[in-house]
Amino acid sequence: MRGDEVRFADRRIRVTVAIFGVAAAGVAVAGAVIDPAPSGRAVAATQAPLLTVRRAPDMLRVAIGRQRLAAALEVILTVPAFADARSRSCLVARVDGGTVYADGGDRPVIPASTLTVLTAATALTLIPPGERFVTEARAGAAPVNGVITGDLWLVGGGDPLLETPDYSRTQDHSPEIATDISELADKLAASGITRITGGVVGDDRRYDDVRTVKTWKRQYLASGEVGPIGALSINDNFTVKNKRGRRTGAVDPPRDAAAEFAALLAERGIAIGSDARGATPSDPMATAAASTVVAKIESQPIETVVQEVLVWSDNTAAEMLLKEVGFRSTNRQGGS
Repeated sequence: MRGDEVRFADRRIRVTVAIFGVAAAGVAVAGAVIDPAPSGRAVAATQAPLLTVRRAPDMLRVAIGRQRLAAALEVILTVPAFADARSRSCLVARVDGGTVYADGGDRPVIPASTLTVLTAATALTLIPPGERFVTEARAGAAPVNGVITGDLWLVGGGDPLLETPDYSRTQDHSPEIATDISELADKLAASGITRITGGVVGDDRRYDDVRTVKTWKRQYLASGEVGPIGALSINDNFTVKNKRGRRTGAVDPPRDAAAEFAALLAERGIAIGSDARGATPSDPMATAAASTVVAKIESQPIETVVQEVLVWSDNTAAEMLLKEVGFRSTNRQGGS
């Protein structure tokens, strides 16, 4: 019995040594498993290396992944083109609540276009998503025999996407989201109006008269990057200065909008008193008496306007949404 036990122990020793030999080979090259072949001979099936991240615990994979992400971000930020931006911005990357990478995370910066997300959320909270902005053409009295006696008032309702067809064609993004102001001119012509004894007067007093933001750079308006803000805004309150389409901000937004609309009316054969075209009213409360709505057009639903703001980072429209939030919050003109 003792001899059998010795031989058994000897076999165990040999088997153990063989197993360690395979393991050692697996570290250097790859592990192998022995599968019985139909013929009865052993066949080696190559598997993944024993020491590989795929065999490591989740903790190891996560740690390595985070190190690689941090290294990749650092490489990106060292690109020379980002040198100036890096000094005026911050970047913080978090995974599962833990900070993986931070560069200037405690540096105070202007939120820029990311603030439109908060503006959009606030607007949708305060304004029903299906509601629309309304732009009206008003007169002191209903037309008689196709004639409007006195001025025609173009009253802005805060629509940030009010555009002429020519301007829409110059935009890079979807023109179908815009509100075509020429449709309002079409409605006036279709109603039989042929003459306005006064002029076309712009009214944008739904909001205040603060046209710009203090943090805007001076060249924003001059370069046509953004136009002045107002409740009556046609073509983003830009004026075209040359045939190449160079834009500058309107000097007097309601007056320029009224002049733009007057030109559309003239194209449709509606005569306008030449002495008052696009004039600013001498009596700031004159529109209180101009209570007859001759025609009006509506914007896309507020939710669609918000979509345009977010998709195209439309800062001008975002500013006007904020003005509307102020107007709704105070329930009065000039309330933002």
